[in-house]
Amino acid sequence: MNTTPRRLEKYELQKLLGHGSTGEVWKGVDIQSQQDVAVKLLHPDLLQNDPNFITLFMKEWQGITALHHPNIVQVREANISRPSESSNETTPYIVMDYIEGQTTLTKSIQRASRVGLFPPVFEIVNLFTRVCAAVDYAHEQGIVHNNIKPSNILLDIKNTAHLPAGEPLLTDFGIAHLPGNNSNASTLYISPEQVKGEEANPRSDIYSLGVILYEICTGVLPFHGESNIAIMMHHINTLPTSPMLINPNIPLPLSEVILRAMAKDPKTRFATASLMARAIAEACSVERLPQLTLNKSEDPIFYRNSGPLRDPYPQVRQSANGMSSFLGVSQPLSGISSKHAVQPGQGDPGKQTIGESTRPTTIPLQLNPKTPTPIVGNTAAHRIALPQRQRQTSGRLATPSMKVPATSMVSSAIAADDLKLRSKNFLSPVALAIIGLLLLLVVVGSLGVSLLIRSASTPSTNGVVGHVFFQDDALGKNDMLRIEVQNTPDPLQGKHYVAWLQNVSGQAIPLGNLTLQNGTATLLYPGDANHSNLLPFTRGI
Repeated sequence: MNTTPRRLEKYELQKLLGHGSTGEVWKGVDIQSQQDVAVKLLHPDLLQNDPNFITLFMKEWQGITALHHPNIVQVREANISRPSESSNETTPYIVMDYIEGQTTLTKSIQRASRVGLFPPVFEIVNLFTRVCAAVDYAHEQGIVHNNIKPSNILLDIKNTAHLPAGEPLLTDFGIAHLPGNNSNASTLYISPEQVKGEEANPRSDIYSLGVILYEICTGVLPFHGESNIAIMMHHINTLPTSPMLINPNIPLPLSEVILRAMAKDPKTRFATASLMARAIAEACSVERLPQLTLNKSEDPIFYRNSGPLRDPYPQVRQSANGMSSFLGVSQPLSGISSKHAVQPGQGDPGKQTIGESTRPTTIPLQLNPKTPTPIVGNTAAHRIALPQRQRQTSGRLATPSMKVPATSMVSSAIAADDLKLRSKNFLSPVALAIIGLLLLLVVVGSLGVSLLIRSASTPSTNGVVGHVFFQDDALGKNDMLRIEVQNTPDPLQGKHYVAWLQNVSGQAIPLGNLTLQNGTATLLYPGDANHSNLLPFTRGI
């Protein structure tokens, strides 16, 4: 590696900034304009590996030099240096804007993770809003980055108008596409389809952004291995550990965004980077503004105000995808009452924590004798643990409203006033006591007769007869639903048991037929395509 300053075409190379698998990066000066530039010299071996390198190189970089975005490092020129008197080598090179005083996102993450600190959520929102805008812009021009990683995100510490760490700038577009380059994308951030040898697509960049967000929020990478091959196999076959299990202070919706961005199936990921940025902002309850100004700081570290990652806002906006929209709408199911709803005492939203929300969640159900369809399960019930970020919303939606007829209150008030009037004008205290005792005996006797009649005519349900379990998968929280019923009799010939879900709007939504085997009826509802949280929308089963 030659570190001696030299001249390349119209550029004077002054200082070696770094080197990697594809070449060297120098700080240089454009002799004609006297502007500082960054010059990337590619290894001459790339020319030897592919006889069509020059043609493919010029074609690839013609589109990249046309990219003009405030969060993309501007590529000024891509060219080939021909042999000359001073050099016998043919050297491909790329000239970019030089960012004075820049650092990388990699260094910021490393500095923070060493001391166990995480950025405030509003800084995460601002970072990804700008990076995702740059990625979307490139995709609209038909260019996939193919190698997004923290070291390819520069931070301009002289521009802190939006982020204390500096304005993020995406660089190294097209490097992974270089003909003859066998290094390809970084194995730590590569998408499963790229590992399989498939061509990278816009959603491959979404996956890489998801891995970066995972690393920022947890301080660790999702996959590790003894070799690059082992790590790549994890990208294909292994589901990442939920970020909330590593850092319990991560807001639940933000954890869901990370896992969706890292979905194995590209179709399950966000369609665009901008949609991912919007989901991050909504998950953190931060208004995503294109020009959100933060306080400037002399400290260039990205995590200037860092501390445990937490949600500064206690309430999450209700998702636009309600139960009625993603499960369909059917006629109300008769026989479902507030008995099947989440009771006010269960899962008091004011006492739940994010850590508690990771425990299995069950709802004990009681069989309504008027309902011909059995409900569910035979295991010990637990109190519902609602996610902390859904305290106000979930608590409000899950608690049924019980309206008391106003007429009974009015009539009681009138009767009391009337009784006072009569006692004052016509009755002595002794007479009042006798009348009160007689009324008490009549009421107690009536209640006793009523209870005897009801117990004789109503079959015993033996308390709780079934359970519904809300389960998580790798892409969502409480997005699956499992029903179990034991001691279930065989249905009539040609009939079957059906499970329904009643949402907070009172709509009954069919979940499917229960499977009956050895007296146990079961059903597993896998959820919708968006992996929506079912718990806040469920009133009864």
